[in-house]
Amino acid sequence: MSDGLGGFFVNLTRQRINDAIAKMDAIGVVHFAPVLRAIRDGQIVCVVIKRTAGEEAMSLRHIANHPLPALIIMADDDHASSGPARFPAARKALRYARAHMIHAAGGQPSDYALAIQAAMAQRSCCLVETDAAHLDEWARFAARAALPRRVPTLLVRPTDGVHPIINGAVH
Repeated sequence: MSDGLGGFFVNLTRQRINDAIAKMDAIGVVHFAPVLRAIRDGQIVCVVIKRTAGEEAMSLRHIANHPLPALIIMADDDHASSGPARFPAARKALRYARAHMIHAAGGQPSDYALAIQAAMAQRSCCLVETDAAHLDEWARFAARAALPRRVPTLLVRPTDGVHPIINGAVH
């Protein structure tokens, strides 16, 4: 169903979410499962924003009055990472969020669980998924976007200095 702003809402049933988790587990993509479980269990509402989405994709009216805490995910970790300049909705999302996680390492379920906990504790968290090359740029951008507030921010750097790994396993 379209929201009239160029975005789409997906109504996922518990069974569809359980099926998605099972399929992800079967292929070894387990990092996102905590988010799906939190949505399924009615703990959070989640908005995923890709760089192709215009500023209207971050329609605050849909999450600001929502009874559940919001996890906003900026998807800049797709082997074409660009940093915040290519995300028209980034400033609005980061300004709205009361916590930030800039994540530039291979995704682990515990990382996503931490972002969920931040959203639940602060009522909103913006998780920026990016590569190691853009981590500092996103961190500076997020800090400026939140001004005049100082927003708790967690930076997750890769332990080996690079992410993603192109020749080999990629999360």
